[in-house]
Amino acid sequence: MKKVIAWTLLMAGMSAAALAAARLGKDATVAQLFVDAPFWIGMGAVVLAILVNRSGQRHKGDAQTETQINVTTQIADGLDEILARLSKHGADDDLERRVSVISSLQEDQIFQIADAKQRLIAAKGFSFYAHFMSDFAVAERFLSRAWSAAVDGYPDESNTYLDKAQTFFMQSKKVIADQ
Repeated sequence: MKKVIAWTLLMAGMSAAALAAARLGKDATVAQLFVDAPFWIGMGAVVLAILVNRSGQRHKGDAQTETQINVTTQIADGLDEILARLSKHGADDDLERRVSVISSLQEDQIFQIADAKQRLIAAKGFSFYAHFMSDFAVAERFLSRAWSAAVDGYPDESNTYLDKAQTFFMQSKKVIADQ
């Protein structure tokens, strides 16, 4: 909305200043232009348009900073939840319980973190996103392997992949924390 107001003021101001200058004629001196009220009203509208536009840009920057904080906080909280649930229930001797915990994590926290892709790119840039995802994707693959091994009845193999997944989830959390 501020942008529309700024453009309207800019066009009106430029038009008023141009009409005022044209009204004086081509033989008008600079001194005559400086005492012409319509010219100054038009120039005032141009200055006001610039101020309104800058104000809108400043507020947009504040919103982007808030988005950056929100998306990284959401991801950090999701990683905390993943790590807490894996350390509490991940290596459960009951393989059905382990499968249930891993499935729940994949459906909830991991999906939410992966779903935040566009917001993370917008907030931190593609390079940061790629750095974060390199560890997160490895952790996700290891978690899937742990789930598969648990479903197939191989608890030791499942434990190995759970340990690896936790390591990479911690590295992902470190990337977010160090930003």
